[in-house]
Amino acid sequence: KSRAIPQLTPLHIASASGNLDMVAMLLRNAEVNKLDQVRWN
Repeated sequence: KSRAIPQLTPLHIASASGNLDMVAMLLRNAEVNKLDQVRWN
């Protein structure tokens, strides 16, 4: 059993529970964070 257990992120939890609004919001936030990092680095 050397299979890595994926870490449970809010995105995993939201998609597992079928909360599509939450999934969309988290994805949008992730995109914004990526843009911010690109802008500031």
